[in-house]
Amino acid sequence: MSVEVATLRTLMSDAEAELVKVQRELELARVRESEIREERDALAVVLRRREGGAASVRSDTVAPVVTASEFESLPRTEAVAVSLSELTSAGLPTGPKEIEAYFTERGRNDQRGHISAALAYLNTRQRAHRVGRGEWLAGARPRLED
Repeated sequence: MSVEVATLRTLMSDAEAELVKVQRELELARVRESEIREERDALAVVLRRREGGAASVRSDTVAPVVTASEFESLPRTEAVAVSLSELTSAGLPTGPKEIEAYFTERGRNDQRGHISAALAYLNTRQRAHRVGRGEWLAGARPRLED
């Protein structure tokens, strides 16, 4: 066996070990992400309940708070409205890709094209609005003040 082949095998072994290490770190990061999402979702529920009577919040644009089992059985459009409300609660836009991931985490397997169609429908009902290509926020588009 030549020195070059032995060196390559060593390098390959090192790369495999590094890959295993990174995969473990990624799995830990996914678990942590899930924990943080659950905490954020719980805080969003509390915040919505506390702000429930606020005049600036239109009840027809805020999605209802639902349990995981209720979420799985919601019609697609309502599930998109709920997820859009949750994902954009910090005021940052989200898109069909993120909503699809949100669905997958909660046991749904709706296709991205169907999610996009639901967003377009919600837009016609002023329950969602587009702020950029593939970027959406919950609620009606804000009106510009004169």
